[in-house]
Amino acid sequence: MKFKKSILITMLSCFFLSGCSYLTPNLDQKRTPDTIEEIKDEQSHIKFAEFDHTGVYYAAKASYISKMINEYIGKKSGKDCSGFVSLINKKNNNIYFKEVNLEKFYTKYGLKSEAIFNLYKDQGLIFNENPKVGDLIFFNNTTSKTKNYKKTKIITHIGIVSDIYSDGTIEFIHHTGKKSKKGVINFSQKNRHKVAGKKINSYIVDCKKCNSSYLSSNKFAGFGRVKI
Repeated sequence: MKFKKSILITMLSCFFLSGCSYLTPNLDQKRTPDTIEEIKDEQSHIKFAEFDHTGVYYAAKASYISKMINEYIGKKSGKDCSGFVSLINKKNNNIYFKEVNLEKFYTKYGLKSEAIFNLYKDQGLIFNENPKVGDLIFFNNTTSKTKNYKKTKIITHIGIVSDIYSDGTIEFIHHTGKKSKKGVINFSQKNRHKVAGKKINSYIVDCKKCNSSYLSSNKFAGFGRVKI
């Protein structure tokens, strides 16, 4: 037991000396519940999530973020899409970005969602498939001024992935229409809003006469991979 404790102390010392705020999860490694409980018992004064970098930690953190953002559904907190993400970001110790790092990524449009996208693109963290819960999700041309753009694509909207279903449908939480709500996207049937009565692609554009071009799947711009 003493030997295990000395190893944990060494691990913690390395972590704090490194000055790292987050550790990249290694999903190939696994820990048994007994080991986790053992760590919690021996180091109860230190948050388990601060030094565990296995798939167990990732699952716990992703679950925490999903639960947090779901609690904002129907609320006006954040005021708009990027404001909502910024709110969650602040509550999670800047897990998505540091405000100061966004400054050089704004364009002439002055959109924060676009600046966040550009920051992630610059770091090679934009992906078009295989999202994880907690990742960011971006959309282009969703505003009244840009919704009919065909050649020019401007990042105008952002959300956070909250769940992934077995049929390939991806759920996300975003702030739209003056409140936060759930949205869904499914790339296997990009032009369909519902299948057998189930919504698989939500409309990401405010439209009275909605067509398939306004579906989330057709306004999708990329996922922002987050190291949690």
